[in-house]
Amino acid sequence: MHSPLPHHVNKKQSKPQTNGCGYIWDLITSENNPESSVDYCLMTKPSEKHKHNKTFEFYCIVKGTGTVYVGNKIFKVQPGSVIQIPPGYEHYTEPADKLELFVVNTPPFNQSDYIPI
Repeated sequence: MHSPLPHHVNKKQSKPQTNGCGYIWDLITSENNPESSVDYCLMTKPSEKHKHNKTFEFYCIVKGTGTVYVGNKIFKVQPGSVIQIPPGYEHYTEPADKLELFVVNTPPFNQSDYIPI
């Protein structure tokens, strides 16, 4: 495995994809970094309940408010909140309004590790 090179990206440089809860910009992917990935999300509706068996996921809230459910815990989030979701935990998010956040996955996000509940 090689070390990642310094890399800079702005969400304006990538096109958003739509998903079940709003829009997502893939900023840093496994192509840029074999250790982790970073996405920027604009949530306009709740995500579906899901889990990852191999991936740690971190949510860094930038704008808006909402609720993140992780296992049997409930976290009210606002700008500046950071949530850590270890592998194996069922989780989902409900934005109170438009919720903007960075999502960091380590190892990088892999669709095969996204398991709907």
